[in-house]
Amino acid sequence: MAREQDIQRIVARVVEEVRRRLAAGGASEGATGREATHSADLPGANSQQASRTLVVLFTGGHVGLDDGIAQALALAKAGWRLDVVLSPRAEALFGRQRFAALGGTGRILGSDDVKSTLTLLEGAEAVVVPVLTRNTATKAALLIADSLATNLLLQAVAMGKPVLAARDAADPSAALCACVGTAAAPVAISRMMEAYFRTLGELGLEMVPVSELARTVTNRLGGNLPSAGRGRPAALNRRQEGAKRQRRTIVTADDVAAADPSQPLILPEDAIVTDVARETARRRGIEIRKR
Repeated sequence: MAREQDIQRIVARVVEEVRRRLAAGGASEGATGREATHSADLPGANSQQASRTLVVLFTGGHVGLDDGIAQALALAKAGWRLDVVLSPRAEALFGRQRFAALGGTGRILGSDDVKSTLTLLEGAEAVVVPVLTRNTATKAALLIADSLATNLLLQAVAMGKPVLAARDAADPSAALCACVGTAAAPVAISRMMEAYFRTLGELGLEMVPVSELARTVTNRLGGNLPSAGRGRPAALNRRQEGAKRQRRTIVTADDVAAADPSQPLILPEDAIVTDVARETARRRGIEIRKR
């Protein structure tokens, strides 16, 4: 009898301790005090959107980085809580301080902080990639999940989560892409890069200019961006306006393949023609003219 009473007392203490810990730490489970930020503290958050979370992945590239941070801030002001994930390369290149402006939007996580991409993604509505490098894009297209970034992207695709990424640093036809080749580069390189980029779309990644990222996310998932002059970053307004003025026609091999070979292909003066598109035109005997 005495032994049974001792067991009952031990069980009661264990139950009480579990209740106490759940009550004390439930709101910030899985995060340190430095990383955790309650949704109610987010700028622009309301009761309806307070629990909405996005995983925002930065890979280690410079192209569009400033715009990407501004786009992430705009999403936070629209009411989302952000789990900002830095790839090892991004953290090594820039350090966490470079992303300090995002510190009040949720959590900033390095590779050591992400114990499970599955657990991280379970509570998120979507994955947003403000900077997608050519290296990460190529590996994801080949289904190589050997890094935090590619594992996160492919896990999200497998779970059916929307993945919206800025194309600027990875699209071989983008004017600002760091991988735009030189005239001496083999055409096969450009052809493979275009094929990998198309594969990302087939996997379900939605690729948009970085200047359109926040608006595309809100259009896709619902929500409203702050209007200009009411909390929207001024730099973001200027860059988006500049991007609209500088938008140019991009001609790929698919465009040339669909063209009539008996007629010259007439393009705007500022059109961008990829290397593979030029090679396709040469093989098909299509003259490219710019007006």
